[in-house]
Amino acid sequence: MSQATRIIVVILSFLLEALPETVGASSSTPNQQDQPRRLETRLEQRTAQAQDRQEAFNTSRATPVSKGSATATVQRGQTKLRSAGQLGVPGAVTPEEIVAAIQSLAQQELARRRARKWDLNTLLAWTVADETNPNLSKAQKSALSTEEYLNSTFSYRLTPHVTWQAAYSLDAFHYNEFTDLSTATHSLASKLIWQLAEPLRLEAHYTFDDSEYPYDKGSSTWDQTVHLRVRHSLLQTCYQYGGWSYLNRQYHDQPTLDGKGNRIAGKYRKDQRHTGIYEVGGTMGERTALRVRQEFYFQKSNVAFQDFYDAQDYKVKVSGSHDFTGHWSSSGSFTYELKRYEQREVSDRAVAERDYVKTYQLGLTYRLSPEVDLAYLWRYVRQYSNDATQKFGDVTNSLTITAAF
Repeated sequence: MSQATRIIVVILSFLLEALPETVGASSSTPNQQDQPRRLETRLEQRTAQAQDRQEAFNTSRATPVSKGSATATVQRGQTKLRSAGQLGVPGAVTPEEIVAAIQSLAQQELARRRARKWDLNTLLAWTVADETNPNLSKAQKSALSTEEYLNSTFSYRLTPHVTWQAAYSLDAFHYNEFTDLSTATHSLASKLIWQLAEPLRLEAHYTFDDSEYPYDKGSSTWDQTVHLRVRHSLLQTCYQYGGWSYLNRQYHDQPTLDGKGNRIAGKYRKDQRHTGIYEVGGTMGERTALRVRQEFYFQKSNVAFQDFYDAQDYKVKVSGSHDFTGHWSSSGSFTYELKRYEQREVSDRAVAERDYVKTYQLGLTYRLSPEVDLAYLWRYVRQYSNDATQKFGDVTNSLTITAAF
């Protein structure tokens, strides 16, 4: 079966329930689960990093009208007056005229957006990173990595209140030593945004992800995700939104296991996940933004051995950003995550595994031009567990250059 045919089959079977599994003759040992578990943790971290990067860049590129900061608009107003030969001439421009020019520019920007039905935005990023423990193990060994990221989003306004978006993204990681961690993820997305009223917005979102591990085919996956979200604006400086998502993940070539740890012939691992999300955030003044995000999901897998991947996960994240000047900005976050496995036993006794993860991030960004950013990020991840083999720490220092068109 060709790759394209297999992808079509996956999409058509998205809403169908899995058939009862039958047992094959081949066998597997519990130790064979360690590699998929390690790569699964890495995949979760990469997904969170990609979301953080996209949201941070969207925030830094927000216009003064939507961001609530007048700094850039003042600069544009001054540029307009300077080009007219009025700025710099003593007594030529009054404060009232500057305010009027700024208001005029803001109105022109809003009118341009309303008149134009479509828009195309492209984001490119390249990252080099040094990581102390990419293998996420107790025996730490550092490695260098590079990442190339591309996102292109097309937006079309169907009605004054409904917008449709289509997007493609590519996220590729390359490790110089741990080649089995190298991956490339292709994503296709479709989103419908409905402005129900001035403070309320409804979003429906479908995403298809194809994550390929060139040196570890068993960890490659197809992901299909449906999102539903409602966003509510509070006053002019705060917002809240809540949502639900459903993930259906199918592994290309990772056999599923029966209750005794035997492989099931012709059957591959599938995971299903339901996630609830709530976030509240706002701005403090013109330069500082804060937000708190909570997530809870429960996951079911067709791997019957110890229900190895069945789990509940709770995560809370507190983050903030501050714009120092027109060029420098900073960001920081703290995330606490608790994962409870239903029956997966720890390595030295018959109790279910519990993992606790703390993640700290600090970043500094310099705007090289209106389209290009250079960012440094320090990231520390510490996992605690009642399974001694699953405890680890990992520090990443990375440098990213990002361009928007």
